[in-house]
Amino acid sequence: MAKKKISKPQAAIKPETDTSQVYLYVTGIIVIAFIAYFPSFNNLFTGWDDQLYITNNPHIRSLSFSSIKAFFGTYEMGNYHPLTMFTLALNYHFSGLDPWSYHTTNFILHLANTLLVFVFIRKLCGDIKVSAIVSLLFAIHPMHVESVAWVSERKDVLYTFFYLGALCIYMDFLKTQKAKTLLLVFLLYVLSLFSKGVAVTLPLVLLLLDYYSGRKIDRKALLEKLPFFLLSIVFGVVAIYAQASTDALTVKTGFTFFERILFSSYGILAYLSKLLLPFNLACFYDYPVKINGSYPFLFYISPVIVLGIAYMVYKLFRRNKDIVFASLFFISTIFLVLQILPVGKALYADRYTYVAYIGFFFLIAKGVVYVLDAEKFVKSRTLLVVIFCSVGLIFMYQSNKQCRAWKNNTTLWTNALHNAPSAMSYYSIGEIYMEEHDTANAIAYFDTSIDMRHAYIDPYINRSHLFEKKGLIDKALADCDTMISISPNNSLAYGTKASCLIDKRDYNDALIFTDKAIQKNPVNVLAYVNKGLALYYLTRYDEAINAFSTAIAIDPTQQDAFFNRSGCYYAEKKYKPALDDALKAKELGCYVDDRYIELLKKG
Repeated sequence: MAKKKISKPQAAIKPETDTSQVYLYVTGIIVIAFIAYFPSFNNLFTGWDDQLYITNNPHIRSLSFSSIKAFFGTYEMGNYHPLTMFTLALNYHFSGLDPWSYHTTNFILHLANTLLVFVFIRKLCGDIKVSAIVSLLFAIHPMHVESVAWVSERKDVLYTFFYLGALCIYMDFLKTQKAKTLLLVFLLYVLSLFSKGVAVTLPLVLLLLDYYSGRKIDRKALLEKLPFFLLSIVFGVVAIYAQASTDALTVKTGFTFFERILFSSYGILAYLSKLLLPFNLACFYDYPVKINGSYPFLFYISPVIVLGIAYMVYKLFRRNKDIVFASLFFISTIFLVLQILPVGKALYADRYTYVAYIGFFFLIAKGVVYVLDAEKFVKSRTLLVVIFCSVGLIFMYQSNKQCRAWKNNTTLWTNALHNAPSAMSYYSIGEIYMEEHDTANAIAYFDTSIDMRHAYIDPYINRSHLFEKKGLIDKALADCDTMISISPNNSLAYGTKASCLIDKRDYNDALIFTDKAIQKNPVNVLAYVNKGLALYYLTRYDEAINAFSTAIAIDPTQQDAFFNRSGCYYAEKKYKPALDDALKAKELGCYVDDRYIELLKKG
């Protein structure tokens, strides 16, 4: 009897099929992500930190060795992220202040992260369909728009790039157990930490991957993580000092530990709800205000709900690795920003979910693929596909819409005022009116902001400037005193009061407050300018020149310092340096009367 020809096993052609599927899925995800984020390419910079990180930041204007060294030796906006600042300097080097370049770079990094999510999940579970769903959700979830469309959040997409790279390589280490592979994981971890301090959570996730992969978490597994944890401690301390270098902690110093538990629990529920219902998104979600001595009821029951969810996961699903992994991945990557320890000024933020949602995306994807593959759900497959595609379209539309909210400063805060009214949003709209020289509307919005949150210092600062400009010096000084009582370590409060005292011609008292401002912040440029002005009016020209020179050394683009130093030189009949400073001030955009320049040229 002739032998039957045995066909090749299906596994022999699987790699080719897998490759074609990967290309198909990845191409589709990239196209969908591009549609979702297309509006961001035409966005401008916003006034929400972009001016401090980019448009008015002299530190990114150079790629010299000294400037790069400075990135690694200083804090920026209460954060330590030298690698992020380096990439912003690269953008400036090649494209100046063209917003398109910065937005495009953020989107490219987001695409790279999306592909890394695909690779990581495939290494984790080996299922291409699960990997595709997770990376698609990661690419288009509306809560991720903030990390991509906000240029100042370069740190988010950059740290995630190295963070996910480390997770991918660690999955290889679990198979090979090679020391050089673990070393590469560590190097990627360092790069992630240099991009954003929140990367300190990586060692916990590595232990979680040990658990999910079935590896025994023994002494060896713990010892190999020791360098990671030690580095986490170092960068954790650095992050605390960086936050303390600004007033980022001031907003919450009045909150008790019990209140922080309420806030963190509410934050968890907010993140979980917006995972499935990502609507009414805003760039800022404020802390609650007590009404008749109490917070809204939901804040008080939030800890009970969170504990109930945790108990249910432990009691009912502790043997289900997927649910345990998703839950612990979320908590491990977001616990640092749950406001148990104060970070930033917001109660919660969309950007904090950029990595944390990956665990839940994985759980959702596993559930979808299980239903699609299970015979008992064969009649429900079409309905599930329709539901999933509908959700994908809604997410894509919402992300596209949210990108438009980040178009410019006005659209950003108008959206925030509509979706999450807060003292910050009213203040920011007031600031827009202030820039448009609409003093009446600006003061009205600052008043509302102050009424909503009396301890919020920023509207006092701007309102005092407007009062000062209108000649209402006593009202301006009253705002300054309120600021100082609220935030005794705030350099701007003392500097603003000094400016008001100069207008009142009380120069000696102004010097007292400029010195206090400088003591609180030795790089407060405006404090040195005001000190120079007070000394100028007291005819102490040499001291004034030193003050203006210090301001220029801190910020070489400080036009007022050049112009006023020119006046000091002129008073001392030093016409050549006076002319040089006047011309420099004019070059920087300061109005300088041509007759003054001609006078200096004549000597």
